Amino acid sequence: MDDRIRKLATMEVPGPRTIREMRTTLGLGQGELVRLLRTAHDPIEISQSYLSKIERAEEGAGYPVSYRTFLAVFRFLQRKLQERERIDTAISLSKGMPVWAKVNEPLDAVVARMKDNAFSQLPVVDARRKNVGRITERCVVDLYERALRGEERRPVDKLRVKDAMIAERFPRVREDATMLDVAHLLESHEAVLVKDVDGATTGIVTRADLMARFVEKGKE
Repeated sequence: MDDRIRKLATMEVPGPRTIREMRTTLGLGQGELVRLLRTAHDPIEISQSYLSKIERAEEGAGYPVSYRTFLAVFRFLQRKLQERERIDTAISLSKGMPVWAKVNEPLDAVVARMKDNAFSQLPVVDARRKNVGRITERCVVDLYERALRGEERRPVDKLRVKDAMIAERFPRVREDATMLDVAHLLESHEAVLVKDVDGATTGIVTRADLMARFVEKGKE
């Protein structure tokens, strides 16, 4: 793949003339891009004249444009490039929304859920759905080991997730983070959460997901 295209498809923030370069790389005219934006899954209502202003503003023309709209167009074009070049991203690796454990939930119920679904870890949320940590197989084993040594005297059915969890949260990446970005984080974490442009969690990627994708790519 052309290094220039990879850079456009994975860059964090747009640089000068990025929108125009991405549009022309995809072979799209301004009118065609506007039609695609208006009919996208999350439509971006924009006129061709406004798109022209965005591109000219990038070139230093001084037109006042909405940064939110500018960024939305940039992300849309980036996704199109990623799709065309078949670049794996965090959201494409994700198997959907994570299953959460609640901080005050009975521990035995969460352990059963992990066992039944073959989960090795779960992110933990508080009453406001804020991610406050994680619980893993190792957390549970450590707690039970303390119980066997007599250091934890409460009955198992009295234990809560907060008694076993660790406060360290799973790292989060943007939906368009590359597979390389995700793989780097999975070297030291069991899972990576995926977030949208507004910061809301939209998925989770585990080491098993990454290994499965490597196997799939080997068969292509």
